[in-house]
Amino acid sequence: MNRSTSAIGRRPSCDLHFVIPYNNTSPSPSAAPRVRLNSQRSRASAAEFLSPSETMATITAALEKQAKSYDEYKRYHPYLFMTERFIGDKPSFYPILTLSEAAINTHVGLFARMFHAPEVDMGVPGFLSADLRRTAFLAASDSFKCDYCTAHAFCFGDMMRGSIPSRMRRGLADPNSSPETMSEEERAVYSFAKTAVRRPFFDSGDETLAAMGEKTAALIGDRGLEIVKAVIAFSGALNTIMDIQGVTLEAESQVLTQDRYKPEGSGTFKVGEHHYNSSAEANEKFVNSGMGGLKGVMANVSGMMTVMPHAVAAMSFETFTLYAGIPSNAKELDAWVENRLGPDGAAFFKNMKGKELKRAFCFGLRENVLPDEKCASGAERKWTLEQRLSFLHVFALETGSKDLVRDVAAMMSVHCEMTHEKAATTLEGFAEAEAGTLDATEAAGRRLTIAAASGLDRITESIVTEVTSACEPEAVLELASIISFAEMWRRLSLLFQL
Repeated sequence: MNRSTSAIGRRPSCDLHFVIPYNNTSPSPSAAPRVRLNSQRSRASAAEFLSPSETMATITAALEKQAKSYDEYKRYHPYLFMTERFIGDKPSFYPILTLSEAAINTHVGLFARMFHAPEVDMGVPGFLSADLRRTAFLAASDSFKCDYCTAHAFCFGDMMRGSIPSRMRRGLADPNSSPETMSEEERAVYSFAKTAVRRPFFDSGDETLAAMGEKTAALIGDRGLEIVKAVIAFSGALNTIMDIQGVTLEAESQVLTQDRYKPEGSGTFKVGEHHYNSSAEANEKFVNSGMGGLKGVMANVSGMMTVMPHAVAAMSFETFTLYAGIPSNAKELDAWVENRLGPDGAAFFKNMKGKELKRAFCFGLRENVLPDEKCASGAERKWTLEQRLSFLHVFALETGSKDLVRDVAAMMSVHCEMTHEKAATTLEGFAEAEAGTLDATEAAGRRLTIAAASGLDRITESIVTEVTSACEPEAVLELASIISFAEMWRRLSLLFQL
């Protein structure tokens, strides 16, 4: 797959149709239906993506032979151990996600700042409590219907006390996840997160959401509400990329969640109803070992001490590699964004108060979209600038995200040296083009973007086959990361313009 070769700081090429289709050993994709995007496109057209004869294949299964071994992603091992401290399991998706450095860097680079670790974990005064952070994560993931992330959110603890499963084994009480028994603060956070997440994702009801935000801020403070918004936005990124991959839920998370979680309305958590795989090992009920008292305290201390070297290594990697070059004060951050999106781009950005939250958005933007900088680790991108912007535009159209449509056009205008009108026309041309007129990789990428934006359960076998046949594995995961960042972007835009 060809890429722009322009030097750092120079304007990159913005030509479409310059990708050489990648051919692997997968069977040839079935003919994709031609899809035309416009503002009147009916949601009923989802039938184009799903037919009764299709099965729910996954990208994870399709790329299994290309998956990286444990030793091949050694650089990211600290994050495996840190995540295990939060959820009780080492996550299963690293062998596939690490096929793209942009994708894995985005995931690990956003985690701490969007979840506001370690301040929340350490109970720093003025920050949200770890329990309310978990409430926001759980409500957002459950509302999005990502079973994988819902299970992780149910098990999500904090760095100081460990995961919910480990805490329960030390004799601590079951987590409070029922709206009927929540405190006033928990109910406010839960309701706000539930209302902020919509499928399909059309922006509406802002006045209602704004009123709920004011009520929530009155209970947990303005900073607390900003953290809740960050968690909701990042949950969207997590939910999206995990569901696009079709990852396998780890056994312990699955066992505890299906045994103890009682989601609102349905009464029980039903495993495997969405686009991910159930763990074959999750056949037993969760067993509380009753390791309480001093033994439990010592087990927690031991777990904390074990993970600390990994936390230090991760902080060093983020400081000196991932976030290198990202400004560290608010004024410079505002200028950084304006230089890349134009004076009217990302209108929500100046409304965010937290410096690290602003830096996280800038990092995600650079890692997934920006043309004049490589990925933080130095890897070249598989998609050209115009392709990345075109996929973002398609996602924005499909999700009804007017601000994102505007921001993407502004970026193309700035970086491709064209008028805003020309940029908008170019982007619309890609969205409206007949599938047969696009390069095979572009057609497959656009179809995956439409399916992910329309409802992740529509990523069917034919789409999985098409995208994994036409595109290199790294390009597939890179696109999944772009789409997931787009969902985080549109949520930040909505939540910070209430």
